[in-house]
Amino acid sequence: MFCSNPRQFKVLNEANAGVGDEVQIILQDGVLLRSSMLIYALPLVLLIIGGIAGSYWSNDTANRDGLASIGSLLGLFAGFVLAKWIARRHPVMAIARPLGTVAPD
Repeated sequence: MFCSNPRQFKVLNEANAGVGDEVQIILQDGVLLRSSMLIYALPLVLLIIGGIAGSYWSNDTANRDGLASIGSLLGLFAGFVLAKWIARRHPVMAIARPLGTVAPD
């Protein structure tokens, strides 16, 4: 949306389209939503859970904010690691793979 350069994607060239040909990329329903939930929502949820856990485990109110910050960072890091693990283990959930390319007539 805010990109001034054309976007580039790697797809299978089943239509034998050449350079400069316009093609239409078709994605399965829900692939973009699942991919965005995996890469954005999972780390965010674990960030919040880590912050709450760090705050909960603090015995001293003076250290509560520091432990909540550390817990948040650990949760965020764990979310990214978990998202990467899920993406490698279940590539269909993580990667928007095109169904095919269609060259216009």
